[in-house]
Amino acid sequence: MELPLLVKVAPPYRREAIRPFVFGGASLGLEVGCTRTLVGETEVRSVECSASEVLTFGADTVVVSPLEVPSPEASWIVGVGIQWELKDIGIGLEARYQRGMRQVLPIPAKVRNEMWAILLALTI
Repeated sequence: MELPLLVKVAPPYRREAIRPFVFGGASLGLEVGCTRTLVGETEVRSVECSASEVLTFGADTVVVSPLEVPSPEASWIVGVGIQWELKDIGIGLEARYQRGMRQVLPIPAKVRNEMWAILLALTI
């Protein structure tokens, strides 16, 4: 679950006009569930992140260790968009980038959550 706190900056409102905007802020992510998908040559299995077991994929044996996912996780968000205001409806298109502030996996490489998104919005 994600709880964003964003600030949006746009030119003054004009009815039936296209308005560009920029936004940014912070977000707090909370883990509500975690599974990972393991892909073998002949089959695919889903395993809980907290699982610790030995799995057999045909002739292959895989040792699954628990994966600790940091929760809560803070991230920052920036984006741009346009919104078209009609009489009582707004239609918008936005692009956003989000990046976590801390490392996700306990390995030497810096692995962080990152996301690009393109959203279509309808405001009533």
